Amino acid sequence: MPFLDVLIGETSINLSMEFLYLLFLFDTVASYLLSYKRSILYANQQTYIINLVHIVYLIGMNATQIALLITTENYVLYLVSKIFFRILENIVITIIANKKYPYLKDKNIKPLEQNKKDEIKQKVHGLLFHKIGGTGVNSTDNLIISHFLGVAKVGLLANYTALVTGLNILITQIFNSLTASVGNLLLENDKEKSYGIYKSILLLNSWIFTFASVGLVCLLEPVISIWFGSEYLLSFSLMIALCVNFYFSGMRKTFNLFKEAAGIFYEDRYVPILEIIVNIVASIILLHYFDITGVIIGTTLSSLVLFLYSYPKFVNKPLFGQKYTSYLKEQFKYLALYLATFTLCVVIMRSISFANIWMNILVGFIIAIFVPNIIYLITFCKTDEFKYYISLLKVVKENLFKKEKIK
Repeated sequence: MPFLDVLIGETSINLSMEFLYLLFLFDTVASYLLSYKRSILYANQQTYIINLVHIVYLIGMNATQIALLITTENYVLYLVSKIFFRILENIVITIIANKKYPYLKDKNIKPLEQNKKDEIKQKVHGLLFHKIGGTGVNSTDNLIISHFLGVAKVGLLANYTALVTGLNILITQIFNSLTASVGNLLLENDKEKSYGIYKSILLLNSWIFTFASVGLVCLLEPVISIWFGSEYLLSFSLMIALCVNFYFSGMRKTFNLFKEAAGIFYEDRYVPILEIIVNIVASIILLHYFDITGVIIGTTLSSLVLFLYSYPKFVNKPLFGQKYTSYLKEQFKYLALYLATFTLCVVIMRSISFANIWMNILVGFIIAIFVPNIIYLITFCKTDEFKYYISLLKVVKENLFKKEKIK
């Protein structure tokens, strides 16, 4: 807090920045209150319950915040309502967990063995570094931009990042729901089977984020123009950088899924610190050459610390026995396919432009739906990973048919 003026720079806001910062801080702290009982729902593969509660929380919070902004135009009430709904969500999930697992309220419990306590402490110690690293990488961009270019630039960028972050959160739910299943898979200690599932999830990961990244590059500008106004558009190069960074960030999902399921936190605890350093240094240097776009490129470059060092050493080798060269070939294959698909879609989109913004949205939607999916379908239709999903669909279809027959 004492350094807010230095970090933020000049602002035209007539509210106390310290007070607003405290509200944001309390919102973060409130997210931890009564949140620990979510763990048993995650562990028992009942993430859908948490997701349903979260959806209701989002609808209630957003509706209330919109109403408050329209009726009072009070930003403080807007933030306070967010804190209220954050706490309410945790209370509801706690009540659900207590009802489903009443033994959680049992006071006569057996103490945990010391070796288990030590193991938990070690993993939490390592996890702390990862959380600091994740927060550092995701938060330093805004601090760098506000310090060197002003808070107004951060506000303009927020229009873009709000859509990108929202889409990322939506897709993340797919991979979060797989954590418990992957944990059970790893307990079998079958590296060949685990590697096969890993490759299948990696294909899904790349396919989804290529499709989403193309969708963003095709639709982000017209959506911003309609939503906020064309005067709030930033450079096309910035949008490209955001979409590419979105893909790089998204491709972490598979590795983080297996890392978390295997409890690999302590071994690579110092890697996030290196990632922060690379991010800050690269972002500040590139900012002087490419403005805001340089900051986003710097964040993308910091991801290389994970893809070139952390993931092959701490995930792929110990869990699957994969060689570094095999890992690089695999990652290069997906990266090359993404860049080729992304570039083709950008070229098509830029060559077909209409004066009517709704026509541009329609064309962008058609490009985003067909081009990346057709390319991935042609590329992977004969692979084991694609056949794995076809077999899953057949099982689902058979189960649905059996249920209909029983009815």
